[in-house]
Amino acid sequence: MPDTAAPHYCPQLNMSRQTPDSLLWNTYDLSLERGASVIEIDSSHLDIWVGYRLDDTGHPKILQDNTYHYPWSEGDCRSFTTLQSQSPGKWYCDVQPGTDNWFAHMMQIEVVYQSIPPIISRLPDLCDTFSKSRTIWAEVVELEGDGFTVHLTTTVGKYGQPVTLDMLDDGDNYFYADLDYQYGDTLYYYVWAEDSTGMRQRSEEKSFVCVEPPENATILLIDDSTLGSGERYREALNRRGYDYFYWNVADHNGIDTTVIYYSGFLTLLVLDGKDMILPVTDIDDQDIYDIAGFLESGGNLMLVDMDYLYHWDLIGTDRFDVGDFAYDYLGIEDYTGDPDDDFTKAGGDADTLLISVAGNPVTSDFSTDSIAYGPLEYQIGDSAIENWADFIEPTYDAYGVLKGKDSDNGMAVCREAEKFRTATFLFPIEFAADTAEFNSLLDSTLHWLNENTTRLDSNINAIDNDIMVNRISTFRLEPNFPNPFNPSTNIRFQLLKNANVSLTIFNVRGEQVDEILHKQMIPGDYSFKWTARTRTGNLLPSGVYFYRLKADSKIACGKMLLLR
Repeated sequence: MPDTAAPHYCPQLNMSRQTPDSLLWNTYDLSLERGASVIEIDSSHLDIWVGYRLDDTGHPKILQDNTYHYPWSEGDCRSFTTLQSQSPGKWYCDVQPGTDNWFAHMMQIEVVYQSIPPIISRLPDLCDTFSKSRTIWAEVVELEGDGFTVHLTTTVGKYGQPVTLDMLDDGDNYFYADLDYQYGDTLYYYVWAEDSTGMRQRSEEKSFVCVEPPENATILLIDDSTLGSGERYREALNRRGYDYFYWNVADHNGIDTTVIYYSGFLTLLVLDGKDMILPVTDIDDQDIYDIAGFLESGGNLMLVDMDYLYHWDLIGTDRFDVGDFAYDYLGIEDYTGDPDDDFTKAGGDADTLLISVAGNPVTSDFSTDSIAYGPLEYQIGDSAIENWADFIEPTYDAYGVLKGKDSDNGMAVCREAEKFRTATFLFPIEFAADTAEFNSLLDSTLHWLNENTTRLDSNINAIDNDIMVNRISTFRLEPNFPNPFNPSTNIRFQLLKNANVSLTIFNVRGEQVDEILHKQMIPGDYSFKWTARTRTGNLLPSGVYFYRLKADSKIACGKMLLLR
């Protein structure tokens, strides 16, 4: 229980006409800005800072009654706020958490305990998966120094027989347990910890589903769109007789690489959205699902998303360069994100009537001298959708596919490389007024993409890869992909905390032949391409090589085979 003998308030509430029992407490939906300065844990109490994000001019702002309020228009002590302060001259003070984002510090809540149980500070949410095994991680902190144990309780189904596993201590407050299950199982799980005095804490219950992969589907339809138009693609694919597998990102609480890399999938049809499945510039930092690796393994990609650039904060006119994902894999060089010459109206001004670009392999059967596609009707049922389509122009080795009839600006491109093919539409093709046009464009695009069968011709299986997955509390090292490989492979890992990280390559004699990285890194998912060259750029011969990931004092290794 909290110790209320000596409470602290910052700033203090005006208690002259109120008692603790008479206070009307307001409840807010609060989100946590990660950073060491937001929550501070001491040996006997927990401090939480509550505040409002500052706007671009440095003023605090709060969305209240569906209106943003600012001190420059309402004074230093606004009547709209429910917080009061006795601080002379102003009602807030500026603080800067570890994320470098400025906040207005409104109050500090301090909770003091007489005795504290072990605190389960982190238990990740897990998306549904194709994998039949998983490692469950939890971060547990004991503030008082008492001995404690951590346990994982699972059930198959909501009311299945509970099974409790002891979680192993991997140091640094991280505990883990391995789970095995079967296709079709829904795994419910929670973590609980108990110290030597009998104090106990239990986490919330979470769940995921082990989804059985399809037998014959060669197309993975990933629906992450916020437009709610995924059903139109399903109807079109069904009508055309395609074997496909549908994955709604929201329904499955995300997506993982066991789904994307499933050996039967030849083509990804991605309706992207806020989860930003596809990177745009920096492949190493942004490509957490290793889409580049999927393409390099011989896969194909069709992207439909008018907010692809917007989600990565690319608004206005600019260009991509060599090394950017959009340039190297999608074939986009110049772009204008959210073109809009009339800022007083909702939506942009991208064309709704489009013409096929001559010579491209996707719409070669479409007319090039009249309206080839459209008009686009930005509406679903009775709900109007704002037009925020983008303009894009192809690189020297890509093709323009469709361009605006009035603006003459490109709105779709495609690229064919040695191993992969991609087609990118930065407007909602499913909004064509004529459903037959949408069906025809979808069919011609998938037909061209699926002519490249490189991935199905290989014997790569991301799920049954016999290279072990290394799981350590500091990081998680995945198998390299592809393996065997020539001329390059991708090494992926998940970093769970700040660490000094090195990734090195050794031959069978134990000699270091390359160092891919060596630097301080923040938590996140990373993928690095290795081109089987020495540090001086010389090609390495065929053979077995080992990669070693070291994060601080933790080390994990994997084995790979280079075939020249």
